[in-house]
Amino acid sequence: MNIYEKLRQYFENLIEEKNIQNDDISIYIKALDSKQAIGKPKRQDYPLLNGKEVLLEANYKNSLGQAFTSARISVSLKLQVY
Repeated sequence: MNIYEKLRQYFENLIEEKNIQNDDISIYIKALDSKQAIGKPKRQDYPLLNGKEVLLEANYKNSLGQAFTSARISVSLKLQVY
């Protein structure tokens, strides 16, 4: 079993365990500006401040997750369980 099959199985089990198979799952992703992400730090050499990185924030049922990336994106996704 390759890594993608393992991940798929993991998430299928998690969806079943949490009983969300029939939920309408929407995830909203947006890029935060540097002030929203880290405020006004004393140091100014962070990649986030010079535009090389952004902090993405995903919102699912009012639970937030963040990730640093060089890809700027704002999107709304609907997930389906097969």
